[in-house]
Amino acid sequence: MKPLAAITNLTMVPLSLLTYIRVGNALNHLFTTHARGQNQNTPATSIENFLMRFKKGSKPIRNIMAEKNKHRQESKLPQLLSTFFRITNLPMPENNELKKILSFWQTSALPNCIKDLAFKFLYNKLHTNTRLSHMIAENDIDRGCTFCSISKLLPAPEETFQHLFWDCPTSQELFQKIIENYIPELQRLSAEKQKLYFFTGTCEVTFPLITQITRIIGLYLIWEMHQKKKILTWQTYKINLIYELRKVSATCHHTKLGLHTGFHIAYNWDDICPETW
Repeated sequence: MKPLAAITNLTMVPLSLLTYIRVGNALNHLFTTHARGQNQNTPATSIENFLMRFKKGSKPIRNIMAEKNKHRQESKLPQLLSTFFRITNLPMPENNELKKILSFWQTSALPNCIKDLAFKFLYNKLHTNTRLSHMIAENDIDRGCTFCSISKLLPAPEETFQHLFWDCPTSQELFQKIIENYIPELQRLSAEKQKLYFFTGTCEVTFPLITQITRIIGLYLIWEMHQKKKILTWQTYKINLIYELRKVSATCHHTKLGLHTGFHIAYNWDDICPETW
């Protein structure tokens, strides 16, 4: 850019020093933007003009914004589930596994009530008795396990997240029945690896999607029992498990869920109807 005196003589416009500096910055920005557009074989454009190209609710702009936030979200994955892995005493997996764990609750085949449970389960949003006791005066909330109190296993242990969904004898018995009847591959694994599978869906053994759905429905029915303060027998629990699976299977094609013939026969759900709770 020419000196201030040369520009004044050339244009016969008396520019102040401040105006001269501002014009210089504007020209530098213009030339830089133009050069960048030439290097990328695309015309330089302002942010306003760029956004105006997209219609309201446009998928391209959503994809651009999603890609922009993708790396930020991935870096925060361990933070999102840090509480879950702390209260369950499970090891924190790598980011690739964390993404699979977090995305499972969005599975389209799942009913909304089970999606809601899966989301709250991972983000520690379920109101167990110990958690409620921190929100309400302790004298009004019994911190003991609901199932243990019903079963007269007194004094009832505190109803923590880990106890309710795994350590409690009632939950443990039902989960072992699910393993025995429907996921026998888990029988040769340690109790810690069984818990890892039921809580996160990750395992050294590869299972079809329907097995993953079975485990989350199993957790959902445990929570429903807790909410209704009622312990189901295995037979009743099994009937409700299969009924929920039938609802899931009705939403998508069998091959998508991995409902091969052997699995369909094993569940024997053709004559199943739900029992009244």
